[in-house]
Amino acid sequence: MIDTLFRALKGWFDGEEPDLGDFNGCFFINTSAEFHDAKSEISTYCRFHKAQVRKLIQSKLSGDSEELLNAICLLKEGAITTVYMTDTSSEVIENSVKILKRLKC
Repeated sequence: MIDTLFRALKGWFDGEEPDLGDFNGCFFINTSAEFHDAKSEISTYCRFHKAQVRKLIQSKLSGDSEELLNAICLLKEGAITTVYMTDTSSEVIENSVKILKRLKC
């Protein structure tokens, strides 16, 4: 599951997902950064989206490790932001997967 998720992220980062267009970071991170009112409908929807992604990832995990789920979600978000800022998708993906595989053991 970890390899599949991070391979898909790399495809997005590298422009191999034509339906998503050019990679410009995460729409939801970018949008929520523009709206400082945490109670706004936009901020609420951005949090909802992130919660739905978390539930999707959780549904694909074979175990019930909250620690692993947290690590995957944090590294996924960190990878998106780091690649957007540094344009180093291969390195970021490789490092994220290595960390998660160590944690999974």
